[in-house]
Amino acid sequence: MSKKGNFILGVLIGFAIQVFLGIFGVTALISDFIGGLAAGYLSGKDHFKGALAGFLAGILGGIILAVIFSVLGFIIGKVLGPLLPGISLISWLLGFGLGLLAILFGLKGALIGAIGGFIGSVIALKLSED
Repeated sequence: MSKKGNFILGVLIGFAIQVFLGIFGVTALISDFIGGLAAGYLSGKDHFKGALAGFLAGILGGIILAVIFSVLGFIIGKVLGPLLPGISLISWLLGFGLGLLAILFGLKGALIGAIGGFIGSVIALKLSED
């Protein structure tokens, strides 16, 4: 492993691991931690960089979920608009509320990822000492 590590690669691989584990039904808490662990390990031996890589890997998932849920709110408003006339007027509010809820849940994943990233950087430091 290189001395510096690769921060961007760590963030992207950590995010990919979170998504991959999430697709196969692994609990969000565990997938956030494992993704952060991988991000921290790949980002190198600096503990701050490891925690930041895990945090960014976790926040990427929250942002993507927020976009998906926001669009879902607008689609629900457009589809149910003819059936329930009042829902089309508040479809933007529904999309905004679902997006905000996804961001709040994404912050949980970012914090768990930061803890995993810190531990991953500690593991990278200990393995490089041998």
